Amino acid sequence: MIKLFLFFELIILISFTNCIIFTVPAGKKECFYDDAKKEEIITIQFQVIRGGDKDIDLSISSPNNDLVYTGLREVEGKYSFVAKMDGQYAFCFDNSMSSVTQKEINTNIQIGKLTKDSELAKKEDLTPLEKGILNLEERLISISEEQKYFKVRERVHRDTAESSNARVLWWSFFKTLLIVGMSVGQIYFLRRFFEVKRRV
Repeated sequence: MIKLFLFFELIILISFTNCIIFTVPAGKKECFYDDAKKEEIITIQFQVIRGGDKDIDLSISSPNNDLVYTGLREVEGKYSFVAKMDGQYAFCFDNSMSSVTQKEINTNIQIGKLTKDSELAKKEDLTPLEKGILNLEERLISISEEQKYFKVRERVHRDTAESSNARVLWWSFFKTLLIVGMSVGQIYFLRRFFEVKRRV
């Protein structure tokens, strides 16, 4: 019975995770809204994947429009807080500081209970195996989130490496053309120089 309960609890916790990759145009602001109940823990994790200096302004507002958090020109971050009231919380990414470059952002918003249903049972009622399963469940969720985060980081670093390789290739090609052009120019001018001397 406890295994079935843990399975459903895991499904519920995973269903409250929203991982989104989106683009904020230059000079614009994009907001996401999520409902939370009082005393629930809200966690937002984000990373700017592409665009300019890879920075963005983040603001989080409560249902009555009070600012919960403000971060300026952040590249990545993780912020958690406990909801003070029921309602819709706003997570806004502002790119108004950039007039040219759009920003691509990966964000993950989690909403979960401060106390899990399993903790309502008395600790002495749980066997060591059940306590171990609860601990394992929390670790699996944490590992899953870390994997998503590192997958995005790997993609960003791969894109950077490929961009650097392309730049090196084009720069090498340009230098080769420049050297060949200079060599041809020198040969041409040396020939003209000696042809003029012969005529004299």
